[in-house]
Amino acid sequence: MDATRVRDTKNRIEHNKSRSVYTAISAEGDAQHGKTISLLVADELHCWRGYDLWKSLKTGTSKVTGSLAVVITTAGDKPEGVCWEMFKYAKKVAEDPAYDPTFLPILFAADEKADWLDENLWHQVNPGLADGFPVLDELRSEARMARELPQLREGFKQTHLNIWSDGSAAGWMDMSIYDEGAAPIDLKSLEGRSCVMGIDLSKSYDITAIALAFPDDDGGADILCFPFLPETTFRRRAEETPDLPWQRWRENGDINIIHGDLIDDDVIAAKIRDLCELYDVTEIGYDPKFAAKMMAALAEEDYPVAQIEQRPLVMHPFYLALQKAILARKFRHGGQPLLRKAVVDAVPIPAETGLIYISKRRSHDAIDCLVAAAMAFGRAMDGGSQRSIYETRDLRTIAW
Repeated sequence: MDATRVRDTKNRIEHNKSRSVYTAISAEGDAQHGKTISLLVADELHCWRGYDLWKSLKTGTSKVTGSLAVVITTAGDKPEGVCWEMFKYAKKVAEDPAYDPTFLPILFAADEKADWLDENLWHQVNPGLADGFPVLDELRSEARMARELPQLREGFKQTHLNIWSDGSAAGWMDMSIYDEGAAPIDLKSLEGRSCVMGIDLSKSYDITAIALAFPDDDGGADILCFPFLPETTFRRRAEETPDLPWQRWRENGDINIIHGDLIDDDVIAAKIRDLCELYDVTEIGYDPKFAAKMMAALAEEDYPVAQIEQRPLVMHPFYLALQKAILARKFRHGGQPLLRKAVVDAVPIPAETGLIYISKRRSHDAIDCLVAAAMAFGRAMDGGSQRSIYETRDLRTIAW
C-alpha cells in the first residue's frame, strides 16, 4: 500500500504521512524502556513473564495525551502474575465503574463452579459462537476428550470459558483434593515419633527444603516442611511475583530466611541436627548434587544419611506413592503454603522410559518442597531403613 511501508526485517509498519510506526516487539522488558507509545495492544497477557515488560510499555503510554492500552487475553494456568492482577482489577472496576473511569473492563468469563459442559454457558462466554467462532462442533469434540483427561479439561475451561486454573492443569493433582489434608497438625504429638527426612538442597535462587514424613499404620503420613531462602533471593522472588504473600510467609515462619546471597550449609546442618534431636529420624535422604559435602560430615557424626539421586527411575515410585496418598486423603500437610505452591507448580514430565519425573513451568516456580516431601514420604513407605540386605535376608553360600 502507498500509505504504508512494511519493514519485514524490523517487524514494523511505517505510516508515511503521520510518520507513526506499528512495531511487534520482543518479550524483553528492559529493552522496551524509553518508548513513546500512542497505542499498546497486549495479546495473551497471561503468557507474559514477570512485570518488567508490562511496566516498560505502560510507562511509555503515559508520555502521550490520549494514548490507549488494550489487553486481549484468556485466563491463565495459575492465579498469579500481571494478568491475574489485571483481571482482579478489572472485576473491581466492573463492580464499581466510578472506581476508575479510565479503565473499561469487558469480561466474558464463567463462574468456576458452573457446569463447564453446559452449551448455553459456552454461548454466554463466547458471543461469537453463534456466528461460527469458535466452531461449535470442534468445541464439542474438545469437550468429549476433556471429560476423560484432567489436563485437557482444565485447558478447555481456561481457554474457552476464561476460568482461572489453580494449577490442576498440569495434570498431577486436583488441588481441591489436596486441600482436604490441610487440617492443623498437632506438632506436640509428633515429638519422639519415628520419621524419615528428605532434603532438596540449593545454592542461591531455588528454595532449599527439608521435609519430614511421619508414617501411620494406614499407609498415610503427617508431613512437616521447612523451606529456606537466602535474603537476596527472597527479595528477588518477592519482586518477580508480587501477587504472592512472601512477606507474610516470612512473618508467619512459613519460610526461613538466611542472611546473604547463598544458602549457608551450616544453617541447614544445624536445622537437621535440631530436628533429629526432636524426632526419631530413621533416615535422611538427600540429593547429592549440592549436599554431598554436608552429608559426608553428618555421616561422620553417625547421622543416618542416604543418597537419593534425582532420576526418574528413583523418584517415579516416590511421586506415585505420594500422589496415591493425596488422592486417598492420607497425606496430611497442615496447609503449609510453600508445600502447596510446590504442588501447584509441579508439572509431570514423562521420560523416554515411560517413568514420570516432576518439573516446573517457569524459572520462578518452586517445586523444591514437593521434591523433599516425595523423598521423605517415599522412603517412609519403604520403611526408611538403612540396614544392609545382608542383615535381613537369608543368604547362603553358593558353590560355583
